[in-house]
Amino acid sequence: MNYRMPLAIVITLLTLALIAGCAAPPQATTPVPTTPATTPAQTAAQTSPPVGSLVPGPIQTLPAEKSVGFDVVRDQILPTITVSFRGGKGQAQVRDIDVRVTRSDGMVSSQKLGHNVGDSVTFDGTKGKDRVEITVTFITNDQYKVLDALYDYYSHT
Repeated sequence: MNYRMPLAIVITLLTLALIAGCAAPPQATTPVPTTPATTPAQTAAQTSPPVGSLVPGPIQTLPAEKSVGFDVVRDQILPTITVSFRGGKGQAQVRDIDVRVTRSDGMVSSQKLGHNVGDSVTFDGTKGKDRVEITVTFITNDQYKVLDALYDYYSHT
């Protein structure tokens, strides 16, 4: 198996994330390789935060053959959050991508993200910390929560 390509992609994404962190206020670009699957019932029993919570919960690592990536970007002028699909080895196996944003004011919204490279969804965020969760469901019905993190808004004004 050729590990050079995935390693090169990971190194490139980490380098880009470091450069973006040095050049501007934190603007979250989040590649998401992510622990083996558990059933939704097991995940819920593992200390999942309550609905509408701003406390990130556990995530799962995708198997290498199902790896996919995402970018999460907080706009630095408007308090919007854009989530984009970056593709990956498991792209052809993706059935659904659910993106959920819990705002610091308690509002919760979700959208389906397409599974073509470059597909994106945008949410209205707040001028505080907002939580972003990404759950990927594959054609085999395996479901993985691959991202659950807080993203802060930093205004230039």
